[in-house]
Amino acid sequence: MRVFIPGAFNTDHRTGKGLFCMRLAKAIRKQGVGVVRSIDDKHDVSLHLIKVVGAKSKRVVRLDGVWHNTSMDYRSRNKAIAKSMQCADGVIYQSDFSKAICS
Repeated sequence: MRVFIPGAFNTDHRTGKGLFCMRLAKAIRKQGVGVVRSIDDKHDVSLHLIKVVGAKSKRVVRLDGVWHNTSMDYRSRNKAIAKSMQCADGVIYQSDFSKAICS
C-alpha cells in the first residue's frame, strides 16, 4: 500500500497539522506502508487537511474544527468543510471537540 501525506517529508513543521503529518508518515512507514511525496505519484490512499483536493484514490480528511462563532456567517464558511466530509472515505478528527462539533 502507498499513501500520500502532505508535508510528510518536511522536517521543519511548526503547526499541529504539519507535526501530525510528519509523525503519521513516520509511524506508518514503520508498519511497512509506503509514503509518496506528491499527490501525482501513484498511491492507494490520500490524506487531506480540511479540504479534499486533487484526489484520485481513497480519501481521508483530517478536520480540526469548524467555524462556530454565531456572530459571523459560519454556515457559508463551513460549506467547503462539509463538502470535504461528504466526499471523504474517512475522517480523522483533531480532537473529541472537533468530532462533536462536526457531527
